[in-house]
Amino acid sequence: MKHALELEYFVTVERELADRPPFGNAQHINDLNDRRCLHRLSLIEGRMPAASQVLEGLRSLPADRRHYFVRDPALRIGVDQALLHTKALPAQHTLDWTERLLSRAASLLKSRSKLALLEAEQSTSARLGQQVLSPIVWQDPTSDLSSQCIRSLIHEFVPDAHIDSPSEEHIRTLQAAVTLLDRLLPRLTPSVLNHVIAVVIVSERGMPGCGHRGFQSGTASSLPGVMVLSASELATPWRAAESLLHESLHLKFIDLEFTHSMNLKANDEAEPWTIRPPWSNLGDGTEGWPPIRAMTAAHVYMGLALLFRSGQLLATHSDKAVDYPPSELREATRKVTSRAQYLVGALDERLQSLGLAGQYFVTWLKGLLAKPNGSSADRRPRSSGTGEPKAVPLRPVR
Repeated sequence: MKHALELEYFVTVERELADRPPFGNAQHINDLNDRRCLHRLSLIEGRMPAASQVLEGLRSLPADRRHYFVRDPALRIGVDQALLHTKALPAQHTLDWTERLLSRAASLLKSRSKLALLEAEQSTSARLGQQVLSPIVWQDPTSDLSSQCIRSLIHEFVPDAHIDSPSEEHIRTLQAAVTLLDRLLPRLTPSVLNHVIAVVIVSERGMPGCGHRGFQSGTASSLPGVMVLSASELATPWRAAESLLHESLHLKFIDLEFTHSMNLKANDEAEPWTIRPPWSNLGDGTEGWPPIRAMTAAHVYMGLALLFRSGQLLATHSDKAVDYPPSELREATRKVTSRAQYLVGALDERLQSLGLAGQYFVTWLKGLLAKPNGSSADRRPRSSGTGEPKAVPLRPVR
């Protein structure tokens, strides 16, 4: 009976994280993002001819085709840069670059191209799935405008990275990882991958194809829809699956943050506050995790708990698709669940200082962390996290 209740609990959590509006349902989030992007373009309509042409082209498309163009990372970056230039604020790219990028987007829209900016410049595109919106494994053209903005942002947060050309083995491993995720989390996988446009593989400079010793995987709010993976994360389908799920959940949260008041209230008179997770090494000079980082981390930990718990079932039957024995996956499930509980509990203590959407988001996660027997999840575990087994290493969550 206990195991049946536990299984029902995990199925319920997966369904909520995958499908529940406003924070789980991908279609709902996408609709909000599309409307926000169109609104931002309307703010510069008439002030930048290329932006006006892009807006006109987007308005002429049916909703599904419009979303395909609006979700493109290069277009979203171009719109951001255009807004900064029209407000005379500092921008990463020049006004000339921004106008040329938007002109290129307008040209694609006018020609009724089937490809948006980022993919139009790819010589070949391997997809991690059969759908039109399935993520592509990014090739790195050196001359086009869209790749310039992607490359500069990647090198901003991984300065010594070398962008690899994906090998056939890389692509096979990533495709096997998606198949494994679909098998383990059939609801959550398509929901989170819906927010991934491109997967970029990197290695350390001077060591192409060998991975990066100081970097595993990452995303950035300034680079929506793009995840960066070290080539070493593609050692096995299971390892790649964990990275894909991890970073996809971050990208989903980035899209949520784009349209929802998740962070501290703008008019909050209290001093900014942070959370100091006992398992995190804060040797980077920071005071702790700001609320927005704690929210996205809790979201990721909950998704990883589902992955590890589902992996236990396969490992119990000696399925070789899973790299770890059931006992280690059981401990990993407990660890990430405990961390999610800690972060949600800490956020809940300062709930009223968050934006309205942030308050609802934390309350939603708190409800999902209720134990299978119906009692409330512990808000702040007493354990400091020290002395925990390291059989299944947990990558840092931003």
